[in-house]
Amino acid sequence: MISRAHSAQSARAQVNAVIARLPRMSRHKLREWQRKVERILARRPDDGEAIRLLEAIRAEKARRPESERRIVTGLIAWEPHAPGRRRFHGWAGTRKVAVILKLANHGAARRAVYALEIEGERHPSTFDRIDSARAAGERLFAARHGSRLSPPEDAARERPNLPVTAG
Repeated sequence: MISRAHSAQSARAQVNAVIARLPRMSRHKLREWQRKVERILARRPDDGEAIRLLEAIRAEKARRPESERRIVTGLIAWEPHAPGRRRFHGWAGTRKVAVILKLANHGAARRAVYALEIEGERHPSTFDRIDSARAAGERLFAARHGSRLSPPEDAARERPNLPVTAG
């Protein structure tokens, strides 16, 4: 029979191993681990190792730039399309300025399934592709704000062959 001390030591070693891997995990993997730990804490709220792992996951998520995977189209940096998601936000700097909503799945008679909101105003048209909605959002936002705004700071990171210019 394994003693409680040995069991606690084993749990600590396992948690340490997971914590060591956190910086290399994708955001998706971090979310999966967070859900696992939250389920453990729902059953055992005083589990010290689970609490420690949850804190480490939250710290890792906070450490990462929010724009880690955004698609920059000009003035707006968009969340990427992901299966199962219905809302895709767009930011100008740190301000959320746009939302693309997936209204339905594509079908034989249903092609235009994406709606666009720019600064809280719904665009009257719908779009058949998310990149079409992004392009329209970019045009509308640029028409409103023109050159008063500079592209998101992470644009050079998203397009590594572009030089970084001070602005």
